[in-house]
Amino acid sequence: MFSDFEYFDGQEAKAYLVIKENKELLKKGPPKENKEAVKRFRQGRKIFFRKGYAYAKQKISLEEIFDFLKRFEQEMSVGFEVV
Repeated sequence: MFSDFEYFDGQEAKAYLVIKENKELLKKGPPKENKEAVKRFRQGRKIFFRKGYAYAKQKISLEEIFDFLKRFEQEMSVGFEVV
């Protein structure tokens, strides 16, 4: 992924994101020592440990990314334009 920002006067800016679509993301979880948090993180997914942390592979689509951006836009009161 590549990103860049172009700032203007005041509160306005343009952000550019170049995204390569992957079928899976690697989601980092809690430290291995925190057994209760690892138990909650494990629910419904296969996990593995690397460098003392739990990880899980998560399937994702481009549509899910756009849905996330839409929710982020509403929660943070910012505007996005997809070109």
